[in-house]
Amino acid sequence: MKLILASMLNKSQQKVAPILKGAGINSALCITTAASVYAPAERGWQTEEMNAVRQMGIELDAFDLVDKSYDDVRGKLFNHRCVYVTGGNTYFLLEHMRLSGFDRAIKEWASDEKLYIGCSAGAVVACPRIDYIDEMDDPEKSSLTEFSGLHLYPNLVMVHVDNSHYGAIAKSLMTKWQNKGYEIIPLNDDQAIWCDGINKEGIL
Repeated sequence: MKLILASMLNKSQQKVAPILKGAGINSALCITTAASVYAPAERGWQTEEMNAVRQMGIELDAFDLVDKSYDDVRGKLFNHRCVYVTGGNTYFLLEHMRLSGFDRAIKEWASDEKLYIGCSAGAVVACPRIDYIDEMDDPEKSSLTEFSGLHLYPNLVMVHVDNSHYGAIAKSLMTKWQNKGYEIIPLNDDQAIWCDGINKEGIL
């Protein structure tokens, strides 16, 4: 499975667009769950990002995992070559990925021609664990006690490293987890990781 992991797709749009075009991606299942924990008036950033993806020529099939069954999720996934997971609260997102069975279904769905796009929380949840961003997020938005991620990417991705609001926290967390022996991949808001699923990986 190919991966694009970003801080903000509306900031990295020009870098990501050629990859999507080259892969022939013109539609995606858009998992909006990470932001659904917030009131609609507080989700303007999600709308901006989704609009940026649409501007890349991608038709979005918006889908919230809350109260969905494994069959619901699997049916949606297998109708698409690409899944795009938006930002929001990573803990809430992971909890509903587990409750809905998305965490299992995506492993069945994954293959060489499939593409996972994760932005902010969607990027973090693709990593082996999510609790390394605890001070940047709010763990109390979920009832999770175990924090293993989807294991789609082998290292920990630190998003928003140059962000005016989150940057200082991100850098502090990077130091903390590097001191614990973890490899941290830092991303500015206009950067993204591209991994073709075989042997090519880099920062856009």
